[in-house]
Amino acid sequence: MDLLFKNPNYFFETYLSVPPAYLAAAFAVCLALAAAIFADKMISALRSKRAGTIVLTIVLIAAAAAYLTLIPAITLLSRCHGDVFVFLPDPRVELAKIFSGNVHYIRGMVSNILLFVPLGWFVLWRCGRHVKIAYPAAALTAMAMSVTVELLQYRLGAGYAQTFDVICNTIGAPLGVLTGRIFVKITGWLRLTMLKYLIGDRNGDSAGR
Repeated sequence: MDLLFKNPNYFFETYLSVPPAYLAAAFAVCLALAAAIFADKMISALRSKRAGTIVLTIVLIAAAAAYLTLIPAITLLSRCHGDVFVFLPDPRVELAKIFSGNVHYIRGMVSNILLFVPLGWFVLWRCGRHVKIAYPAAALTAMAMSVTVELLQYRLGAGYAQTFDVICNTIGAPLGVLTGRIFVKITGWLRLTMLKYLIGDRNGDSAGR
């Protein structure tokens, strides 16, 4: 995962390295899954009869499907199974490397955290007003996904199966919830400020008349 730092086009090239049939099948499954998870969001958008809301909801569901496809594409489908296999159950090995200043392991840690940040955004969107459950929901979802990936890597011999990756991924998703909440608050404050500014201008124009 530290290749993300060395090559900004890493995600795009990863998609291209996966056989199209595998990628299409994975995206179809993930799209169906995302549509089921966010079905209530789509229904609410359709009931609103607002074209912008409907389009935005469709785009977000497609983005969730693309993200869910990216995880197996990076961790499993793009790798040669059985060629490279390392099992590291003790996270202290990676921690020792990180505290010693090993750039490779530091990049790997940051990459594994960032990889699951978008998951937190989608969990936050799914939870809606129930923000308090978003953090544990994101952490548990990330842990389940990460454990599944690591077990498949262990079973298929696809790269590194590491307990430390599970820890980093589990941290990444709640961090995504946090950054998502910050973004929502900032955009809400900007909208409110702009509204107050426009109302103030209109009142000023009315008073001038």
